[in-house]
Amino acid sequence: MKIASPWKRLQGNHFWRAVDREHNRIIIEQLAGCTHILDLGCGYGSLTAALQQAGFQAVGVDADAEQIAQARALFPEAANALFPMDAARLEFPDQRFDAIVLRDTLHHLWEEADTEQAFSEIERILRPGGRLVIFDPNPNFVVRTARRLIAHQDAECTFQQARTWLEQRDWKIQRQFFTELFALPLSGGYVGLELVPAWPALYPPLIAANRILSSALSRWGLGPHLLWRYVLTAVRQTSFGASRTT
Repeated sequence: MKIASPWKRLQGNHFWRAVDREHNRIIIEQLAGCTHILDLGCGYGSLTAALQQAGFQAVGVDADAEQIAQARALFPEAANALFPMDAARLEFPDQRFDAIVLRDTLHHLWEEADTEQAFSEIERILRPGGRLVIFDPNPNFVVRTARRLIAHQDAECTFQQARTWLEQRDWKIQRQFFTELFALPLSGGYVGLELVPAWPALYPPLIAANRILSSALSRWGLGPHLLWRYVLTAVRQTSFGASRTT
């Protein structure tokens, strides 16, 4: 099966488009009560557009200027809220946002950027009591095996590494769970083979089954071993400029 260009998978009848919407839905559920949202590492812009459509005042930034250009073309309704920007130098005033989302971004900050500086910026622009939502690959045996099969390499930040890092920086974990059993791998994501035919009528039952089974496995404690994504929601316990305990 032919691998479509990554950004094209957010168009037409690709199954990834339905999976992407489901991931956005999961993230948006974590943002109740927030208004001003930063989508940090927004990629092709689908989450920023979904946030705006859901009524949030959302801004999306990404270090890759080419992806921002593609995002603006894909989601012209959100084009004025999409900007090229480095996570280590966020051009926003202090305490600008109620919440910051790292959707499939943390592992890149963890291995490919100055993590300390990026989080210092996150903490600077987040309001006191602001929320951080992390939705990131869960690099367990299943995910690593699948990556080897398609010869795909990616940075990694495990659930435990993410949790420990946040706790050391005085973040309080509000919610944690795992999700995504089979819809993502069947869709191919941005880099793999698409294993579901372009039959839109098939997508809702697949998404529903994936949601139910993923939720059950996460509740039963099997998420770390079987599911492809983890979700962490945290609140900063000390405001910007306050001393941090170690």
